[in-house]
Amino acid sequence: MDSVGGHTGNHGQESRKTRLTKCVEVDVSMTVLALSNISLTEQTFDAQFVMRAITTNLQDCKVQGSNEPITADNWEPRLRFNNLIDTSEWRQNPPKILTNGELCFKYFVRGTFTEKFELGAFPFDTQRMTLCLSSAIPEGAIDLREIQPNAEILRSGTVSTRNFAQSSAYNLEHEVYFRRTSSDKADSTSDQVRPVLLISMVTQRKPFYFVWNIVVPHLLINLMSLGVFAIPSTDTADRLSVSLTMVLTAVAFKLQVASDLPNLSYFTMLDVFILGSFFYIFIVVLENIFVGYITSLATAPNATYLLNGWMVEEKTMAYENIRFYEAIVFFVVWCVQVGVVVVACCICPKRAYALAIKSIRPEGGRRVPVNGNQVTPGED
Repeated sequence: MDSVGGHTGNHGQESRKTRLTKCVEVDVSMTVLALSNISLTEQTFDAQFVMRAITTNLQDCKVQGSNEPITADNWEPRLRFNNLIDTSEWRQNPPKILTNGELCFKYFVRGTFTEKFELGAFPFDTQRMTLCLSSAIPEGAIDLREIQPNAEILRSGTVSTRNFAQSSAYNLEHEVYFRRTSSDKADSTSDQVRPVLLISMVTQRKPFYFVWNIVVPHLLINLMSLGVFAIPSTDTADRLSVSLTMVLTAVAFKLQVASDLPNLSYFTMLDVFILGSFFYIFIVVLENIFVGYITSLATAPNATYLLNGWMVEEKTMAYENIRFYEAIVFFVVWCVQVGVVVVACCICPKRAYALAIKSIRPEGGRRVPVNGNQVTPGED
């Protein structure tokens, strides 16, 4: 049988490498004690958790060449987090030998982790807070897996929501999601592929801060821009003054949104709405310019012009006859905007959540323990 590599650490003494006769299977469980400081601009979050790593097949693994059994003195899983950028605390308890001879490694970690947030659905987005667990031991020598629920362990992971400081901005699930993958050869100078276990928590944004402070004011700005239809068409300067004031106000809101997000190369849903509002006011401005131009021609001395089948005689303003209908059209478009916002508030959060869960657990569904009871978020 091909030999596989491992790592031993005498926990305070100098560690050494050991070759084993078989891949060591390690089951992982996670208890997240606190999740905080979710930063969209820096794309980081802080987490504090207790992790257990339990071997399942040490009885079948031996030290190659000596047939020596694997113990806490000659092997450890050498676990690490690939997206950990700052460690406040890392404690590893001495390995515990279970009654079946397996080893249990317990870690207490508090630190800052990076996360590439998906903000396309912002502010109706659902975010994954992922801990990228890996090992310094190559794939084939160690296998990291989600622990299987049993009579003693009802779930492989849970999140304490009581200590969630940003509960006013996010809903945090109790459930922890696991997904197995592997590292890329390009990430290693020796072309080694290492096992990776993605451990994810799910936070769903509460969107109404942005709805009440950005979307609703934008809708009111769009509605107020229709006030130009109450100004006589001959007062072009006054009409443009009102419209351009609305444009500047909309720009101020856009800058506020940009300050809350990282530099993105794609549009968020809020960006699409704000750009739609800009376009709406832009059309109103064009209408003001067009009306002012036509009115200046129509009121010119001894002038007669043909506009869309309308004969515009001297000092007449035939365009005034259709301004009322234009105002109705713009108001209907505004009502459609309101309807789209209402539908988005009802549908988009659920769709974003479903897509986030699918990306974490592509096969879908919840974990089912051996006793047949379905594990759902929020169970204690």
